[in-house]
Amino acid sequence: MLPGHIRQDIPKSSHRKKKIVFFFVFLLFAGALTYGVSSWVWPQLKKSSFFSFKESVVLATEHISEEELRALVRIPLGKNIFDVDLTTLETTMKKHPWIETAKVFRMLPNKIKFIVEEKKPVALLSQDSLHFLDAGGKKIAPVRAGENTDFLIVSGLKASQVESGALVLQAYELAEEYQKNEFLKDFILSEVHWDETLGFFLFTKQPSFEIRVGKDEYSKKFLRLQTVLKDLAHKSLAPRLVDLNYSKKVVVKLSK
Repeated sequence: MLPGHIRQDIPKSSHRKKKIVFFFVFLLFAGALTYGVSSWVWPQLKKSSFFSFKESVVLATEHISEEELRALVRIPLGKNIFDVDLTTLETTMKKHPWIETAKVFRMLPNKIKFIVEEKKPVALLSQDSLHFLDAGGKKIAPVRAGENTDFLIVSGLKASQVESGALVLQAYELAEEYQKNEFLKDFILSEVHWDETLGFFLFTKQPSFEIRVGKDEYSKKFLRLQTVLKDLAHKSLAPRLVDLNYSKKVVVKLSK
């Protein structure tokens, strides 16, 4: 007679094998059923006029109208929405200069929805015309009538310098360094201009004057600028030009 623990192991093993066999039989049956249903249902869905494309659902953004968005992706009316390639539509939309991301969804039974995220401008590039610039220093698109242009202007750059982006980013860093100064940030910058010989010039809004900061040691120069502006304010004088390109002096030209 077998020991007790062996007698108990035999039925447990047999039961486990039965469960495994049943599981695989169930998977085969479910797979066959799913295939059969899908092979019949899918063609019916693609033939049904109930799913014929009727309308694009889009929301205008700050720089892109609904009409412009719809024009990017012309889907023939009546086309079955399951035949619409969503990935291709997303790729097409991303070619628009203002679109950062694009997502396309089917809205059953007959609509296609587009959700886009715009690029975020941080400055304006002044060349032959004005262009928006992104945080990476790249051109986005030309400025059109009626668009918000309350951004820092970057000017004086050649096309090749804009393409490389290095000087644009330097202009951003310079403006950021300027604005770190608690005193100077009240003299709001309107423009950062690059001169091949003299380096960077800054222009303020109100009061309006020019600041020449050259090509290096910006933090030290801004401390000197702060001292000069405080002294001028104490004397009730307004600058027209402050040149910080000298190591031992600051040249100031007063406003008339």
